[in-house]
Amino acid sequence: MRKNQIAILSLNLFFLTGCIWFANGHGSLKSYDYGVTKDRLEAAVNLVVETNPNIYQDTIGLPIPTFKPGVGEDTIYDNSYNDGESYMRIYISGADFKNRYTFRYYGIKEHWETSKTSSIFIVSAFDNQGNGGGEGDVGRKLLKQLTDAFETELVDNIDKQLNTKRTERY
Repeated sequence: MRKNQIAILSLNLFFLTGCIWFANGHGSLKSYDYGVTKDRLEAAVNLVVETNPNIYQDTIGLPIPTFKPGVGEDTIYDNSYNDGESYMRIYISGADFKNRYTFRYYGIKEHWETSKTSSIFIVSAFDNQGNGGGEGDVGRKLLKQLTDAFETELVDNIDKQLNTKRTERY
């Protein structure tokens, strides 16, 4: 009887840990990889966003100091999917559309400080009617429309700023 209880407790702990782990990550609609550091990629992204009149960045979230048990002091953001470091939320407009994108830099701070490569990936994308979503939510035709606009207005210009060509992954 005791062995069964331990086995059930172990399985529950395993599944709970998996849920927490997956909840901290995101799937990708599409990823763009570069042979440059995160700092260089981020500088190029920021320049393109600042200078392209078809791109508007959503307001960066305000930092809120907090205490997490077992971790200590931490910071959360009131708009965590636009924190100015890991995530960015932008709107891209054209003659007949206004799409909303949330994208993320791959990895964590420790990875960014040591890696010679970097990536951004689209976490979610929506058209002006609210159609879209995250990984598994977007149909093939809509995904192509959304990624085409993202690439034309943002990613192609990042390539120019970095004087390199990206590698793409779905």
